[in-house]
Amino acid sequence: MKKPAGLVPSWVQIPPPAIYEVFINILSINMAERILIGRVTHYYPKIGVAVVELQQSLRKGDKIEIEGKTTKLAQTVTSMQLNHVDINVAESGQSIGLKVEGRVREGDKVYKLVE
Repeated sequence: MKKPAGLVPSWVQIPPPAIYEVFINILSINMAERILIGRVTHYYPKIGVAVVELQQSLRKGDKIEIEGKTTKLAQTVTSMQLNHVDINVAESGQSIGLKVEGRVREGDKVYKLVE
């Protein structure tokens, strides 16, 4: 490969363009879009359930992140309840019980990850 004259020291080798494509692909991994879907309004530590007030819909199987000042949790939705009844889909405006895999706090934001 031809080196640009005078711009690059002779000991530097410029990689082929294919290397740049690989680098860009590596950077784009796990770059899912985060959509704010709700906030934690209460947490029950003994049973590991967060009460989440939703601003957007949520389904079982969705990937979510819960984030706050001291919280950073990523998981897949496995269990949701509305009025103590298991549900597969929760709509905007509902307050649901969401099984969480770690400690969360009131005011934490809940994001849905969209690939």
